[in-house]
Amino acid sequence: GFTGLETGAVYTLAREELRLAATTPPLPPDFPEGIRLARLGDHPRVGAALRGVEPIILADAASAELSPAERAAVLEKANALKASFGADVIVKVDDRDNVSPGWKFNEWELKGVPIRVEIGPRDMAKGQAVMVRRDTREKRPVSLDALKDTITAELPAMQAALCQRALKYRLDNTRPVEDYDSFKAQMEKEIPGFVTAGWCGEAECEAKLQEETKATIRCIPLDRQPEAGKCVRCGKPSEGRVVMAKSY
Repeated sequence: GFTGLETGAVYTLAREELRLAATTPPLPPDFPEGIRLARLGDHPRVGAALRGVEPIILADAASAELSPAERAAVLEKANALKASFGADVIVKVDDRDNVSPGWKFNEWELKGVPIRVEIGPRDMAKGQAVMVRRDTREKRPVSLDALKDTITAELPAMQAALCQRALKYRLDNTRPVEDYDSFKAQMEKEIPGFVTAGWCGEAECEAKLQEETKATIRCIPLDRQPEAGKCVRCGKPSEGRVVMAKSY
């Protein structure tokens, strides 16, 4: 929440979010819903491949204690770091001096950048910057000389980790059922997840299943193995399992 912020400040951020929404190209109607939702930027486990801007460099040059020379040095270093990435990675420098670092952290969290880099005079004195991953909240110092290579390696590693986590979550929440009573009981759970079960192939049967349980067939796996069995609802012959779940 934004408790404690002045109304004007909240309005400014809200207006920026509306501007981003208005200027973001719409996704096609058949685009996967999970990725469509990921565009909202409201979840820390959204990968770098879904973002228009990847790392954000936050130049901490707004403190009243800094001299003009110190401010200039921080901004110069931040922009040099950005330039070092070339066209390989899209990087943005946030050099605003009218908002606090905490405000910047929160704003870029909302926008969903996967990696945040913080640099200020103290960091420069140590020859390092602070790198923060959005998915794990891990915060660690990185040598300025190694920053480009570290981030270039971190982004695909982050994407792979997110993918593996998502696959594990899907597998942990997918279970086979053999009879309709078990199916209905599963759909009544707080997190019903995915269910694999036999289906006779008749649209009428699926419509009845949806009417009775609010679940539908989410997909017929492309790699499913032939498996003679019975439809979980009507008991007619089934050639294999399909994936069923409730939609939200």
